[in-house]
Amino acid sequence: MATCGTSNNYPSTECTHWANNRYHQLTGCFVPWSDDAHGWKLRASQAGWTVTSTPVVGSIMCLQGGVQGASLLGHVGIVESINKNGSFITSNLNWQPRPRQIMSVKHTSGPGVSFLYNPTKTHPQAGKQPSTTTFARGACKDTTTAPGTHDPCLNCGKPGSAAYNQCHAALAAKVGSVPPCAKPCIAQNQKEVSDAVKTAASTAASGLSIDVSIFKPANDFFAHLNALMSNPVRLIKGFLGVLMIAAGLYLLVQIMVPGQIKTAVKTVAKVAAL
Repeated sequence: MATCGTSNNYPSTECTHWANNRYHQLTGCFVPWSDDAHGWKLRASQAGWTVTSTPVVGSIMCLQGGVQGASLLGHVGIVESINKNGSFITSNLNWQPRPRQIMSVKHTSGPGVSFLYNPTKTHPQAGKQPSTTTFARGACKDTTTAPGTHDPCLNCGKPGSAAYNQCHAALAAKVGSVPPCAKPCIAQNQKEVSDAVKTAASTAASGLSIDVSIFKPANDFFAHLNALMSNPVRLIKGFLGVLMIAAGLYLLVQIMVPGQIKTAVKTVAKVAAL
């Protein structure tokens, strides 16, 4: 039978953390494994999850290393919508060219692309967020900058304290009610995730979703060009360098070509004399 995890222990700056949090937000289920992104396909199969090559809204997209611009460790994101042409939009964290930001990316099915989901859980329409309660700015005590990844139990006590442990026990195993001290931070996490996903969905709807696997060479070229243009000294040096190379090639041609012509003429004359 397919199982669920009880918490999200992935580093808050990694794609695995975002995918785990977002999937939990949609289904109430954390992944029950710990592995690099490329290993999620195998882990999902071992945990009784459905693994398919067909995109499913709300499922976890798993890219193997190097596929469609993923790093050697692979990449995971959440399928937010599927386009009419079969491509699909995912929400992601730590995807180039904007690492450690949540963004919308367009992908296509193919080799090295899998979709994972727990068949015992329903998948609400991705992109539609549950309503959240209002909260005061700074409701969470930790300093993480990744949206929706704050530890709400820090509001109840220091790590290792009885209040802190009881809070996590209530959140992970759903033993008893959630402590009131943790609720403001939980609401803040929900709001941050909701805002981030709405931004990603809005970007996709406006036709500005990023397909880095297609445009990465252009992105790299313009990144170098922008770096050069932003530094006048480097720009002048680069221009002078090009001129010097061109001048050198011109002089080389002027020296070498006449000599080669004379040699060719002599060769033709010898052949004619035979």
